[in-house]
Amino acid sequence: MVDYEKGQTALHKAAWYQRRTICCVLVEARACLTRKDNQGNTPRMQALRADDRELAAYLEKRSLSLKEKIFKTSITKKEKHSTMWFC
Repeated sequence: MVDYEKGQTALHKAAWYQRRTICCVLVEARACLTRKDNQGNTPRMQALRADDRELAAYLEKRSLSLKEKIFKTSITKKEKHSTMWFC
């Protein structure tokens, strides 16, 4: 779901309104943590603008965790690809 007028996702809205449970559900459902709205704000930035530092920290942690997971997966795929290449 996207608010096309503002370019905000449900996660942006939930973060702005400090709906922590909804944020957690959306994150578990793989909502995009890095999408920027028309103002250039990510959901984490929305949480900070709403003065919810705890929620912002949670979103940052999940974003970093996801980036780390993607990085590890890409390394593993490259290693498998390299191994296959030399077989």
